[in-house]
Amino acid sequence: ASFDSTYEIGVQIVSGSDISLNGTIIVHVQEWHNIQITLPEIEVTPGDIESVSYWVSNFGNLLEHVNVGVYLETGWNVTLDPLALDVPVESSYSGGFTIEVPPISDENMLYSGDKFTLWFTLKNSSTGTELVNVTHEVTVRPFFALELLEWQEEIKFLPGDQKEITAILKNSGNTDIVVDVSAELTNTQWQITQAPISAFTLALGEKVPILIKVRATGSDWYHGETGTLDLIVTPVDLDVVGAGEHSVNL
Repeated sequence: ASFDSTYEIGVQIVSGSDISLNGTIIVHVQEWHNIQITLPEIEVTPGDIESVSYWVSNFGNLLEHVNVGVYLETGWNVTLDPLALDVPVESSYSGGFTIEVPPISDENMLYSGDKFTLWFTLKNSSTGTELVNVTHEVTVRPFFALELLEWQEEIKFLPGDQKEITAILKNSGNTDIVVDVSAELTNTQWQITQAPISAFTLALGEKVPILIKVRATGSDWYHGETGTLDLIVTPVDLDVVGAGEHSVNL
């Protein structure tokens, strides 16, 4: 029954042939708020902007004009779209918001699996009365950030030279990661004679040295010829966000 509707119920009481009474009961329908919120699982990546969609369903008996509020215990900035909703009876409307997640730092270490509380509220636009207040968990995703130390930007060769290219890999993400390491050349005048270790566990904050050997094997060199060696480091687990790629000029 819709809010603010009036219904009449006829009543008749009869007892034998002596009593016969008739009357009317008037029913006024009161307002009934019944709003349900549907939120997805929320995972965030350090240094990224996360977009979240939600659904608001009105199972009550009146049109709801509501203001949307989303708050995080971390105090991260949240942008709402829209700020308010009009939700008719027996209807559902979608909305969204974005969460600005700060990057990892010594003062703000967001470890994989960390959980934070999010509050989602709906308030009557006219009276400010809170109609919905639900809590939801926000989880930090596993994240890989590569820091490459002691890496040379350029190495010079003479025809036939073989040189060692070394570097130190550091995991500056938020969890231990199994990484796949590979090296690629852009010019066939060079050849990789020793590839880096292909896969290993790179613990959070750990530094691991790598070694690549490259030979200038071409037979038709010209002065000033150049090539590039690309070092590619990617997580084996496809659910882990992040990768690293660096190049050296040959």
